[in-house]
Amino acid sequence: MRWLDLSFNLIEKIEGLENNKELEDLSLYSNCITELSGLEELNKLNVLSVGRNKIDKLDNMLNYLKKLKNRLQVLKIEENPFKNEEKSNKDSLSRNKAIAYLKDLKYLDYKIISDEERQAANDEMKEQLTDTQVEDNANDTTEESKLNYASLKEAMIEIT
Repeated sequence: MRWLDLSFNLIEKIEGLENNKELEDLSLYSNCITELSGLEELNKLNVLSVGRNKIDKLDNMLNYLKKLKNRLQVLKIEENPFKNEEKSNKDSLSRNKAIAYLKDLKYLDYKIISDEERQAANDEMKEQLTDTQVEDNANDTTEESKLNYASLKEAMIEIT
């Protein structure tokens, strides 16, 4: 199975997917999920939709997704009640954080991520990125990632 749509099912916890190793596209839109889990074995996952759930900890969600070994390039997270963010720029902050944390994303909330937007997000979030995240980016060998790593490392040096 490559595609699974479990939208609108009142699901509270992601479980039972570990044997679906060929899964590339998973939609869990509009459920009752409060945190992401159970995706560790989905190494071919490319598209994940978890918008309109009850996920309120953006950082936990992004850290979880960053640790996964998959091919995630498309992510839908809009309409979750992320806390600790100002209402006026909540969507912008969530988007920038996701772009900065998940370097392989190509689309976020069905909008393409341009190189300029990625650089702006990295610049805006550089103070929040930890040394571990900066080191993780250093292990990526693409030219764009090397440039991003260099600018993030430089920013970390300027801050300290």
